[in-house]
Amino acid sequence: MKRIIPVTEALPSQLMAMTNMLNFDDRLMEDIGIKKGDHISVPEFVAFNAQWAKARGADIYLIIDDYEESAGMITVTFLKDNETARCGYWLGSDYRGKGLGREAFAEIVDIVKKRGCGRLEATIAKDNEISRKIWEPYGAEFLDLGDNYKAVIVIDSDSQEE
Repeated sequence: MKRIIPVTEALPSQLMAMTNMLNFDDRLMEDIGIKKGDHISVPEFVAFNAQWAKARGADIYLIIDDYEESAGMITVTFLKDNETARCGYWLGSDYRGKGLGREAFAEIVDIVKKRGCGRLEATIAKDNEISRKIWEPYGAEFLDLGDNYKAVIVIDSDSQEE
């Protein structure tokens, strides 16, 4: 089953679920730095993501569960050299620990590989062991940036995912 869909193809109910997570999931809000009481509407969510993606040349996907419900977001940005891509993601707290992030990440790796990009990077908080475990099966190198790691995967377009 595909775990990601382009945010531009999301159903209204999926977009509403995303804004509800961003507005009311206290653990998620803390993890991604949203202040309590800072709420976003569906139109604001759509507009913000469209503007953010356009400014960065990014593709934004919803992470979906087995019931086609929104579980989080994952993005990939191809840098100007087209040799490097950057990835970011988050999951609502109710969807963590179910393998959804790992499966969505595998789809992003495939997208990057098909695009012919040889390197995938992300910044990961040092205390985010779950994200490190998502990257480790791909042979990620973790470079120390102080409070964070820069995760780097070299992608061989001829290799198969593990």
